[in-house]
Amino acid sequence: MGYLILNRKVGERIRINDDIEIVVNRASHGEASIGIYAPNHVKIKRDELSSDPRKEKIDGEDLCL
Repeated sequence: MGYLILNRKVGERIRINDDIEIVVNRASHGEASIGIYAPNHVKIKRDELSSDPRKEKIDGEDLCL
């Protein structure tokens, strides 16, 4: 598995293959808000939810995109 560190400014984008795009929406005080555009079949999970399958659903709703 590879590892890449990129610096991005608000509004700048990162592309993964031809079908996944990550955009920086906001950044301040050491936190960033990002948007992820991906096909519906791509599962996107926050890391803190991946370790406990019970946390992956809230009120029966799947938290994956």
